[in-house]
This record gives sequence, C-alpha cells and structure tokens, in this order.
Amino acid sequence: MNFGPEMKIRYILEQELLPQMLFSENGSNMINTILREKGGFFTTCLQFLAEEEKTESGYKDTDFTIQPVPFFDDDKNLVFAVIIVDMPKPKQAPLCSRIFICHDGQLKNAYYFLVEKSFGSSILCGRDKDGNHLNYGPAPKDIKDQFQRVVQLCKNRSGSEKE
Repeated sequence: MNFGPEMKIRYILEQELLPQMLFSENGSNMINTILREKGGFFTTCLQFLAEEEKTESGYKDTDFTIQPVPFFDDDKNLVFAVIIVDMPKPKQAPLCSRIFICHDGQLKNAYYFLVEKSFGSSILCGRDKDGNHLNYGPAPKDIKDQFQRVVQLCKNRSGSEKE
C-alpha cells in the first residue's frame, strides 16, 4: 500500500489491530470498551498508532458512529450481537467505510467484516482469527442489506445454517 502516515495508521487499525483484539482472549474487553467509549475507543487506538508512526491521527471521537444491533432467531433467542461502526469516509482504497463486529455473546463465535473502498465500488471483506483477508464480493449499497448479508455470513460460518 502506498499510504501517507495518516492513512497507514487507519489501515493498521482496520485491517490488523481490531481483528487481532477481537480474536484475542481479551476480545470481550474490546467489545465492552467500544460500547462504553464509542468513538473514543477508536481515537485512542489511532492516537497510539500515530505516536508509533510519529504523526498525528487527525480524527475526533465524533468521526465514528457506533450502533449495537442484536440479531434474534424466530424464538427470540440471541443469535449474534453486531456492532456496526461507521468510519470516517475513506479517502482511498482499501480503507473502510463501515465495520461489522459480530459475536455470539460468549465470543465462542466472533466475526469481523469490513466494507472496503475499492476502485469504483465497495467490497464486503472480512478477517479471520488467523489474520487472513476474506473477500465476499461487491458490498450491498444499503446498510440494511449489508447487515443482512453479514448476518447470513455469520450464520453460515457458525454452522447454524447450511450455505
């Protein structure tokens, strides 16, 4: 990637740090901190990364919108909790416009999805616990359709529904 320092720290946050934190043994701490601190969590992480890169992050808490959304089955049982994070508008590919952090409550099953800016469109991608980049094809344009696609992917990957 040919990023300036500001874009590099954001890429590291989106593609490396957040999934590593989610899939670590302290993943629930990350989720609780996001829900408590909202955008402050992201600006703190970016400031830490900026200091490592000897640059400024340039982001404010209000640049990030956090929306927790539970997903229930027909019997009203929690299937997945989803945290939707609207990121600041990406200036270049492959930065993200939105992140979906999904888990089953106990973090037995956790999933990390991103809506990445691409050349001319957006791509729905993910990261797995091994750090692999997963590509799920073009991202739906509407957030509701993105959410439904992410929930379907979570169900498929958790084995709660056949692909």
